[in-house]
Amino acid sequence: MLALLCLALVAGTMAQVPVTCPGPKQFEGRFRRYERERAGRGLVKGFIGYDETQRRIRVIEEQREQKEDSAYEYLIIYEQNLEYRVDLHTRKCNITQPREPFRPIGVPPEAKFMFEGVIGAAGVPGQTVTVAGFGGQFEGNEYEVSVTYPNCFPVTRGFKGKDGNLDLTTFYDLTNGISDPELFFPPKECIVGHH
Repeated sequence: MLALLCLALVAGTMAQVPVTCPGPKQFEGRFRRYERERAGRGLVKGFIGYDETQRRIRVIEEQREQKEDSAYEYLIIYEQNLEYRVDLHTRKCNITQPREPFRPIGVPPEAKFMFEGVIGAAGVPGQTVTVAGFGGQFEGNEYEVSVTYPNCFPVTRGFKGKDGNLDLTTFYDLTNGISDPELFFPPKECIVGHH
């Protein structure tokens, strides 16, 4: 009887399908991004600081363009409809409106479960993580998101637009919360009167 009860518990646990989860509201870490429109210019990589609560994102990105390197720092504050962009080679600041609307990084509630798997070093304790994948559509665009499960840190996020444009981001070395309280202050190059 005890063996049957244990078997029923194991079967019930294995039969649970991961459910959508929003993930951490604030995190920082590293990313790699491929955009089809940038394909000839190389892969973009860098640092990201993310604050969903106040809708702010800080990005420092580097990319290799044929024989040249470029590096930019972005601070996007969606509540103020502002995007600060600093060329890290020339230190020139450009202040504009965000190029895209704010999209939370995580699994939207309407997303459909697609797959579950384990990544990492097989057979090494503490070196694997369960990943769940979800997908769906919004405004005619397709998206897929994979997250660690059950804590829902982002692993990958992909968008395919109606125009065929593709944007795929991989996240790694993420930590919960924001370590620098000044992370979302405007870059000094963008402050009037900066010398």
